Amino acid sequence: MSRSRKIAIFLVCLYLILVTWQIFYEISQNKIVRFDPDNFLYMFFGIQFGGVLDDAFSLYLFEFSLIPVIGSALAVFIKNNNSFSNYQQRSGYQGYLKTACLRAFGTGFGLAVLINIYQMIIISLFYSPFVYQNPSFFLWDNSGGVSLSQNSLVALILYVLMSAIGWGSFSLLILAVGLWIKKNSLYLVSGTIIMLICILTPTLIIANSGPLLILSDMFFLPNIMSPGLLSFVNAHQPFNVYGLYFLTLATYLLVAAGLIRFWYLKKVQNG
Repeated sequence: MSRSRKIAIFLVCLYLILVTWQIFYEISQNKIVRFDPDNFLYMFFGIQFGGVLDDAFSLYLFEFSLIPVIGSALAVFIKNNNSFSNYQQRSGYQGYLKTACLRAFGTGFGLAVLINIYQMIIISLFYSPFVYQNPSFFLWDNSGGVSLSQNSLVALILYVLMSAIGWGSFSLLILAVGLWIKKNSLYLVSGTIIMLICILTPTLIIANSGPLLILSDMFFLPNIMSPGLLSFVNAHQPFNVYGLYFLTLATYLLVAAGLIRFWYLKKVQNG
């Protein structure tokens, strides 16, 4: 096993340990007074990024430094060292970018699904089992008009899949930005830096309605990371949760595609 793969596995295991700590901490702070079929959903959605129990900010800094970066690290490191010319001669820029994009998206998507399933297992074993409800009273009472579904099973599946696609797309954006970064040390923290930009900037330009609100929504990262869990307070959203999700997803994918395309054209032009 290569040294880089050992480091990646170590970092993923470290992240799982931090996730486990977060879950058990929230379990200790939210002890079950009586059994409720929605206890599982309350805990699972509560600990997600932007959920009501989301108070582990340091964990998310580590998360955004790991998940979107690890999938494109090899491609960026190859680009930044002397072996890139040899790699490019064998596969060409198109082959390089195709492999890098598939690896980045697949790693972000796969790790997001893995973490969610791991959270479900821990919660069901040590807090409360998942009980299927249609409709779910928790989702109905707490949706505020932005719930994915009041069907507990459908909401759970949709959240995991949509969030994983969001992580994969954000990973593509980090790859696209990484293509333009020449220093590996700066690239390694690019996930956290861009995450903060994509959360703080839309918050600063927020309006209650109109074009500015739509512009804020286009770049508001939680729309694709935690669909249905976090929205601008008191804002009269022009779209439902699915509209916000696909609007933001399209924005991130288009920005990533543009950065990758311009990098490719620059490399081809310069030989």
